[in-house]
Amino acid sequence: MSIPAGSQELADATTLQPVDDLLVDVTFDGLIEAAVLDRDRFDHALSELVREHPPGFEASFEARHCSLLVDDQTHPGADFTVAKWQRFNERLAAVVACFDPHEEIASTLRCTERFADRVQETVYLCTTAGIRRVSRTRPVAARERARVRADGQDHNGAGPRRRSAVVLLTLFLLLGALLVWHEGLLYRLHPTASDALHVDTGACGTLIATTITASWGSYHVVLHRGPTYPTTPAALTQQLAAAASLNDRAMLNAIANGSDIALVLEDVKGGPLAATMISMRPLLDATDGSVSADLPGDVRADRLLVALEIPPPSTR
Repeated sequence: MSIPAGSQELADATTLQPVDDLLVDVTFDGLIEAAVLDRDRFDHALSELVREHPPGFEASFEARHCSLLVDDQTHPGADFTVAKWQRFNERLAAVVACFDPHEEIASTLRCTERFADRVQETVYLCTTAGIRRVSRTRPVAARERARVRADGQDHNGAGPRRRSAVVLLTLFLLLGALLVWHEGLLYRLHPTASDALHVDTGACGTLIATTITASWGSYHVVLHRGPTYPTTPAALTQQLAAAASLNDRAMLNAIANGSDIALVLEDVKGGPLAATMISMRPLLDATDGSVSADLPGDVRADRLLVALEIPPPSTR
């Protein structure tokens, strides 16, 4: 989520507004998406957060991936005391602490506080290190000013049909924001199935065998000895003599010497999506030795290429 110009990070962790000012109403919107590390711990933390209603939260899961959607109802400002803000911030932080620190956290969670003469908007930037709240203040818009009454209630008279339209529009805008700001994450939400990836071992041939499994948002690649892996110096000498090209000879030497080789994830046109280097050393130490690496999942992924090195961008 972008931070609007003129915003400033909140220093006080207990409240978002001066306690001596009249707060008319409070509205939350947005969601948090992340991988949950411990489901039982998460469920307990979420139950504590929901007890702090308003606002309410609803969690949906796809494997380990969680979408935590906040209730976007507008609530009277009188419901939000200093103690209320403190409990809410602490319990929300406890929920975020349940997310996998090795996975990306995407957050569009926002709080809008409407006063008689201004509106304060706060975005919750959730990371593995915790939550940063960044706030900005703007004048009350004309359409918002028309809603202000002495009793602090919303007098627009919007019926269920209008509320449904607002909910649908909000969800549409949230999806658009995720597409713009977290494009990489969206590609990872529904990556190409691991068994649909083509594996191109290139000059490795059958020197190594490859296994790919999918974990949320990632491909777990495991390499182990293949049927033609040289197990003796004599076999290595024989295979080097029979190598059809210098590239084949270089790859054979790299594997036999336990050097690093490259894993490159490509799209259907051969364009690189992700790459990493991986050491062949463990394959020397045991006949059943293996090495592994993780590559980010991607809906555009078509092929996993095993190569001597990661090609420079200009030649991929």
